[in-house]
Formats: sequence, structure tokens, C-alpha cells
Amino acid sequence: MKKIKLKFVGFWPWFDPQDNFFMDVLQKHYEVELSEQPDFILCSMFGLGFYEYARYDCVRIFFSGENYSPDFTAVDYAMGFDRMEYPGRFLHVPEFFVDIRRLGAGLMRPTPEQAQRMLREEKSEFCNFIYGDSDAIPQREGLFRCLDAKKAVASAGSWLNNQDGFKVEMLTTKAAYQKKFRFTIAVESCSMPGFVTEKITDAYLANSIPVYYGDPTVSEIFDERSFVNAHRYPDMEAAAQEVMRIEQDEQRMIEMLCAPVFKEEGYLEKLCAGFENFLCGIFDQDPAQAIRRARNGQPKVHNDYLKFTSKLLASKHYRNYIVRKSYINKYLPWIKCE
Repeated sequence: MKKIKLKFVGFWPWFDPQDNFFMDVLQKHYEVELSEQPDFILCSMFGLGFYEYARYDCVRIFFSGENYSPDFTAVDYAMGFDRMEYPGRFLHVPEFFVDIRRLGAGLMRPTPEQAQRMLREEKSEFCNFIYGDSDAIPQREGLFRCLDAKKAVASAGSWLNNQDGFKVEMLTTKAAYQKKFRFTIAVESCSMPGFVTEKITDAYLANSIPVYYGDPTVSEIFDERSFVNAHRYPDMEAAAQEVMRIEQDEQRMIEMLCAPVFKEEGYLEKLCAGFENFLCGIFDQDPAQAIRRARNGQPKVHNDYLKFTSKLLASKHYRNYIVRKSYINKYLPWIKCE
């Protein structure tokens, strides 16, 4: 079995380098050594480690995980939400793929009898809205306001919380909490083709009907019989009115809960196979031969800039600045701190 020296750089805070969906694939085919002198890095764009990948002069494989497009001047390969083609260097992977371990069996649909029992015995609440902040497109708050004006929506995140101080923890209690609800407001932070995240799949995992806005091409992946696609309506008020019509029709809710999640049968299996093939196509190569980015001339200048920025962002002075800025903006808002 081929041995590969690998490092993970710039992933989300709870990412475990030893136990993740990348390692699930790689350890099937290779002996993986997590190393500080890697031949390959798998990188993303989270936290103060942003651009940290520029410090490593080895094969760079970027995974977006957010509404951020790859910089092919700085990385060799990438996986992300963009609906583009770059043969051999890019793989379209929806952002909800980060939850692939929970999907699959977790998205099995109920029978009509099971769906009816869920609605009558388990789903005692109308609709939930769980978000941490206001940094998003206006449709997120707009849909919440329109629907909440018609029937109380439980907002149990940090933002717009109306649950008397009760707050759902995203990583630990959100899934169980959503199971009580017939509907879930699932609105992305931005509206971009291909950018569809766990917000819709979290609702499906809870057998809660998603009320979705974000990716205008979402129906290319998900079966519209199973969710409310707010893109189909002229505004959020019209989408909210449609939700209220469904709320009054138990048979229609049963049909939506039983409808297939994905438009294409076997979609997840094909997605996983494409992901595995893409990774193996990279790691099967000799590291020196796997590099695709240019490393001289203007690309080198670009990389040096990213490397400098990375070191600046990771510096003690910058971290102290962030702390001071956060304190000032929170407690002394009349002082403008950019």
C-alpha cells in the first residue's frame, strides 16, 4: 500500500484531522501519515489560518466548505460548490457533502403510515428557524418575518431568538430539536448557483419539510416534491403563504415527507464515487508530478503575497487587534472600529 505524507490546513475548528470524510476514503487506498513535512496538503479557508496553505511548497488540494471559489493560481486541485469545469483539477462537490457520514441511511424516507404518525404524535411544533448571526441575504430574515406573522416560528439560534433564552447548540442539540417541527426555514447566507449547504439536509435528517432559499439551481439536486422552493415565488410573502396552505393540508405534508430527497436515484452514491475517484487520481501520482500550479513569475509573486498575509493573520499583533475590535464594537459601538 502506497504511503502518503499529508497535512490538513485551515479547516473549521471542530475538524478532526485523524477522523473525517477525507480519511475515510484515503485510508482505504493508502497508508496515511499526518506530517509536518507533507507531500500533499488538504486545505480550506477557515479561521486565522486563512491562506496558510501558501506556506507549503507541495501539492495543494483545496476544499471550499463555504461560498468561496478556489484560487487556481495558488492551489493545484479543488473541490467546491461552483458549477464549472476544469478537467483534472476541479470537482463539483455540494457543501452539504461535509455531512456525508450522516447522510445516506439518515435520509431514508418514511412510508405514508409512518409520516402520518409522525405528524400526529411527534411533530407537535410548526416551524423552526436556527441561525447564529445576521450576516446573510435579506431573504433569510424576510422569510422568517413573513411566516412568523402568520403563525409563531420558533427561533432558537443566537440571532432573532424568541425562546426566552433557550438556544440550540448547532453541533449537539440542533438535530434532535428540529425533529419536533413540521417545517424548517433553510435559507443560505448567499444566493449562488451550486451553493447548497447542510441547511436543507439538516431539515431532511429531521424529517422536517425544508422551506428553502439560496441556490437557484437547487432543484437540479433535490426533488421539489419534498420541499418548498422559495425561488418559485415572487417574494418571501408568497412563499410563506404557500407554507400556510401546506400546513392546513395533512395529506400534502404526508406526500412531501414521503417524496424522494434527491431528484436522481443513486445521487449520493455517484457523488461519493466521484469524490473517491478524484482524490485517488491525485494521490496515485508522484508528488512532484502532481503539482499543476505555476510557481515562477507572477504566480510566485501572488503566492508570496498570500504567504505574507497568512503570517500576518496568524501573528500575535493581529490576534490582539481582533480581540480589541470585537470588544469595542460590542461594548463601545459609538466608536467606529474598522
